[in-house]
Amino acid sequence: MSLSVLVLYDIRSESQKRVAILDHVRFLDHAPEGAVRLSYLNMAERPAFDPRWLEHDVIVLHTTLLCWRWQAHFPALAGQLDWMHRFDGVVVALPQDEYDHAHTLDDWLARLRVKVVVTVLAESHRILLYPQMHDRAFFIEGLTGYVHPERAAAAAKTCVPLEQRTHDVVYRANNLPYWFGWLGQIKSRLGTEGARVLSRGSLRTDISIRPSDTVLGDGWISFLSGSVSILGSESGSSVLDRRGEVAAHIRALLAERPGLTFEDADAFSGGELTRFHFAAIGPRHLEAIMTGTVQLLVEGSYGGHFTPWEHYIPLQRDLSDLHRVPEYLADRSMVQRIIERARADFIESGSHDYAVLARNVIDVAALFRTLEAQSATTSASASVRSPTGVPR
Repeated sequence: MSLSVLVLYDIRSESQKRVAILDHVRFLDHAPEGAVRLSYLNMAERPAFDPRWLEHDVIVLHTTLLCWRWQAHFPALAGQLDWMHRFDGVVVALPQDEYDHAHTLDDWLARLRVKVVVTVLAESHRILLYPQMHDRAFFIEGLTGYVHPERAAAAAKTCVPLEQRTHDVVYRANNLPYWFGWLGQIKSRLGTEGARVLSRGSLRTDISIRPSDTVLGDGWISFLSGSVSILGSESGSSVLDRRGEVAAHIRALLAERPGLTFEDADAFSGGELTRFHFAAIGPRHLEAIMTGTVQLLVEGSYGGHFTPWEHYIPLQRDLSDLHRVPEYLADRSMVQRIIERARADFIESGSHDYAVLARNVIDVAALFRTLEAQSATTSASASVRSPTGVPR
C-alpha cells in the first residue's frame, strides 16, 4: 500500500532553519521506496485552503507546527486548521516539549482527532501529560532527532584524530528561564561553571552560553569535529506546565523580585520547578557521536539509550567533579574506546536512523487505513442484509 501523506510544518525564521530541524521535517523522505507519496506544506506562509488536502490518506502535524500552542495568538493560529475537521484519514502528531502547555496540546490533538502520537517521553508520564489522548491514540516512542545517514557519512570524513583537534572541551547552550526547572538550569550552569573551572588549567576550551556565540548550520558539525569533547545534559524540563500557568507565575515573581535565585523561585512556587523529570536525548547527543566527539554528560537516564562509561563520561549532578575532566581526557585509550562504542551502537547499527521513525509511522498509519477499509466493507455488507441476516 502506497500512502498519500501531507506534512504540515511551520518554518518562519532563520533560527529554525537548522539542519536538525529541517531533517526532522523531512523524516518521511527516509521511508521505504514506494511506500509514500509526499507533499509538504509550510503553514507559516498562511496558504489558502485547497480541497485536495483532504484527499490524502495521512496528515502529519510536525513539531514546528505543534509549537503554536504556546503562542499568545494560539486560537487564531489553530483556526488555520479548521478544515481538518472534514478530514477522514489518519492524523499523526509529532509533538516535542510535551511538558510545555501539555494540556493545551492534549485538548488540541483531541479536537483534531489525532490517531497516532509520536512521543519522546516515557510511557510512565503519559496519563499525566495526555489526560484525554492517553487512551484514545496509538502512541509510538520516538526521539527528538535521528541520524541522517548521509550527514553521518559526511561527518565521518571530516573527523580528524583527537591529537589534531583544536579544542579539548566545547559547549554551547541557551540560558533557559526558570520555568524549565532544574533540567533547564543545569544547561546554564554547565556553561558558567564549565568555563570557570576548566579555563584555569591547560585545557583548550570554547565554552559559552552567550547568544552571540551561537553556532548554526554546517558550522556546528565543523565546531564539533574540531573538539575532543563536549559538555552536555539531558534534554527536557523538570516542570509540568499544563497551560502556561507556571511560566506566567515565574514571570510575575521575577518582576516583583528581579534578583531571585532559582532555588528561591522554586521555594516560592511550592517546589513546582523541581517536581518532575521529563527527559530525553537530543539531536546534539547524536551529532557528537557522528563527529567522534566524546561527551561529558551530567548523570541521568537519557531515555535508557546511553550507558555511562560506555557511551559517555558521566559528571555528577552538582558538577563537583568538573575538575576531573582533564584527568578523564588524558586517558586517551578510554576516550577512544567510548567514541568507538558510541559510534558502533548509534551510527553503524542504524538503530537511530530516520528510516526507523519513517517505518514506524508508515506501518502504523497503513494499519489504520487497512482497518478502516475493512470496517467500511463490513458496514456496506451489513447494510444490504435484513435484520435476520438473510440477503434482501
